[in-house]
Amino acid sequence: MILAITRDNEKLIYEVCKENGFEAPQVLTGVESLKKFAVQELRNLNNYKQIIIDIASTKEAESEIVQAVVAIKSMYNIRIIIVALGFQEGNSLLAQLFNEGIYNFINASTYYEQKEQFRNCLSSEGCQYKDAVRFRQKIDEGKKNKVIIKK
Repeated sequence: MILAITRDNEKLIYEVCKENGFEAPQVLTGVESLKKFAVQELRNLNNYKQIIIDIASTKEAESEIVQAVVAIKSMYNIRIIIVALGFQEGNSLLAQLFNEGIYNFINASTYYEQKEQFRNCLSSEGCQYKDAVRFRQKIDEGKKNKVIIKK
């Protein structure tokens, strides 16, 4: 089963699941706080194989979103798919989620590309590190990293 937390992208999620032979996902549209949801509903997620989280549907700070996603990931063996439409690769929130081991992102601007990214995320193996490495934070070219070696 698939659980989707979104406000505006219900149609896209239903359409992609139907096209790829998945059963209709359970969609929650009234989740204001992802952190509260993670705390209150964590014990009820055993039946789900995948959870789709639309980060645009929450009004929380980046750190709270990351904490909620990490809590869900640590408690369950569940694939987490992040819908971040309009977010650029290298965005600080997406980079933090990438650093926590989340590799399934949908951030395309066109409907066709969004459906293609969804298809990849919902595939049997999902997106891997190599697919999501582009979401890592970009390091400024002008700055050089200093490596201090203690003797």
